[in-house]
Amino acid sequence: MAALVVVDLGGTLLRGATVCEVLAARLGRVEEMKRFESLTGQAETAAARSEMARWYTEISRESLIECLSGAQWAPGAIQGVYRLREAGVYVGIASITWGFAVDWFAAQLGVEHVLATELGENGHIEHAWPEDKPAWMERLALRLQVQSENVAAVGDSFGDVAMLQAASLPFYVGSHPPPGTRFLHRPAANVLTLAQECGARCSGQSLRDARRR
Repeated sequence: MAALVVVDLGGTLLRGATVCEVLAARLGRVEEMKRFESLTGQAETAAARSEMARWYTEISRESLIECLSGAQWAPGAIQGVYRLREAGVYVGIASITWGFAVDWFAAQLGVEHVLATELGENGHIEHAWPEDKPAWMERLALRLQVQSENVAAVGDSFGDVAMLQAASLPFYVGSHPPPGTRFLHRPAANVLTLAQECGARCSGQSLRDARRR
């Protein structure tokens, strides 16, 4: 029975500094990045992304990507994704950060399916927003011929709520799940442990049924 697990990047597969903070440190823009990280409005965030895109013209794309090796993987992230793929589970990464960074992390994990904000060589930005995550996950499941009841998702923030609500098996690894949600709360979880739990829950049955166990 085909299954799909869609995972957020920052705060879920990665812990500590965000992708944008890692890049900002390389460019000496940490204080500006802290201000950008506090923004919540879509228009403000889009403007911040445009400003970051201008920063990135100061350095080659290759040098930016080299910075990413300094990011901190979540415990068990590499092993956990490998365990899922080894078991024949499809894995996708749904993120709103820069596509060139998400693609690099996905490649380290052998993950082919990615949602991210794309930055063209000419500076054009194709934005990804939190509300894009569930629709992307549903399209991916359809393309991979995975039934909706066999879709799991993992996230850590309010930006992941819509995606988690659309999944049959939602794991929340942030410290406090949003009020009114009924996610499986696994704060700061080891990703390998999550992968093992997901496998145990879906063995021989749909993830939707497994959630009731």
